[in-house]
Amino acid sequence: MTDTNMSSSAISTTTSPGPPPAADQSPGTTPKKTIKAWTYTKGGLPRNCLHLTTDHPYPEFPPPSQQAPGSGNESPKEPEEWLLVKVTYAALNPGEVLLMNLLPPLMSLAFSKSAGVPQVPVYDLTGTVLDSSPSSEEADSSSRASDDDEGASSSSKFKKGSKVVAFLPVGFILSSKSGALQEVISFPAKYAVLLPDKVASPSASGASSSSSSGANTTQGGIDKLAAGLFLAGCTALAQIRDAALQPGQKVLVYGASGGIGSMAVQLAREAVGPEGKVVGVCSTRNLKPVFELGCCDFVMDYINPATIFTGEVEQDTIVEGAGSNQEGRTTKETIEQALAGMYDAEEVQFDAIIDCYGSQTLYNYSAGYLKSDGVYSACGIHANGYGYAPILASGWKLMINALWPRTKWLGGTGRTWKAASMFDPGREMMEYLVGLFSEGKLRVLVDSEWAFEDVLSGYEVLLSGRARGKIVIRVGGA
Repeated sequence: MTDTNMSSSAISTTTSPGPPPAADQSPGTTPKKTIKAWTYTKGGLPRNCLHLTTDHPYPEFPPPSQQAPGSGNESPKEPEEWLLVKVTYAALNPGEVLLMNLLPPLMSLAFSKSAGVPQVPVYDLTGTVLDSSPSSEEADSSSRASDDDEGASSSSKFKKGSKVVAFLPVGFILSSKSGALQEVISFPAKYAVLLPDKVASPSASGASSSSSSGANTTQGGIDKLAAGLFLAGCTALAQIRDAALQPGQKVLVYGASGGIGSMAVQLAREAVGPEGKVVGVCSTRNLKPVFELGCCDFVMDYINPATIFTGEVEQDTIVEGAGSNQEGRTTKETIEQALAGMYDAEEVQFDAIIDCYGSQTLYNYSAGYLKSDGVYSACGIHANGYGYAPILASGWKLMINALWPRTKWLGGTGRTWKAASMFDPGREMMEYLVGLFSEGKLRVLVDSEWAFEDVLSGYEVLLSGRARGKIVIRVGGA
């Protein structure tokens, strides 16, 4: 599955063979630079709409917005810094599939000029700064000339050759048609954070389902792991903050083996401290990897919830909780029934549930295991597909949960429900996660790594719903 031997492709500086130069290009002019990129112009799943092109236009830099002269009447203001970045790794996310499937038809209806314009997907990336505009020297000069340190540019920290990790918001990708699945990309510096040169143990061990090699302590390993940090990590952090976890509390993390869930269990432990309790829920094959993240007191198997994993033996009989429903337990019960049997008494119920899958059923029965003043913090509602019908159905359930969460006669559960979404996390959240990552307090679980040419295979793993952590794409050399 994982291809780790293919060398990165060099950026093309010539166009592919084709017809003679166009009328606006004389025979003696230098051909325009082109790059490799994955693009789509029609809606569908990745295997049906995503295509690899070798002659995608090289990003215009500085961007046109900085090249346009002013009228001379406006007040001078510090220009926004942009970066030109050679992409090293990108990480895949389910939300990108949703955009691929639904966006092109909607754009065709609403904006005829946007129809057929190639779109490059993917939010998460790591890479190397090739250039900045204004340049780092210009930004430094602007900072020294400013009398107000608070208003001075902080963008000068991005130098040529700097390693960065970035999250491209949906709004930027939609307006620019530019995402991380291309060899070189240009975007505002506010979407990027500097990568650390090294990370402390245990992050240095590279929490990877395929390898825990110490080789991940190299910069190349950091680039790979950090590529999966922001969208999943920021979503998990938003859920943890919505739950307002406090030291000593008890929290359940559902979907603990996915990209969001594997970070949520770690952030939950950071929030509740060693005196608190973190319980993870995932599938049988992922019990051990989740437990080995070192954050869960034990991990439950949602397929066979009458057993738990404590790390000592693979299957332990449930003895957790002081509930009154321990007798008559069977291996045929659902995870909701198992939790209710373990935590039916208010004094042992969870203070919060972090749902990283979007299970409506888990929320519907949460009164049986979540305290009356507890918070059910979800990453949304899981949709049974990427078409309009399942998305609308999920949206309806989301609205019902948010508007009437405590009104039982209107279909509520009597428990507060909150949803976290990640359109633009902001610098504070991104820098906080990079800090935890560099200190070894946040590990990135990697399911698999794929060569740039094998993006479609990576998406197949993502769509299978069985990924253990993040799926990363090796776009170029470190």
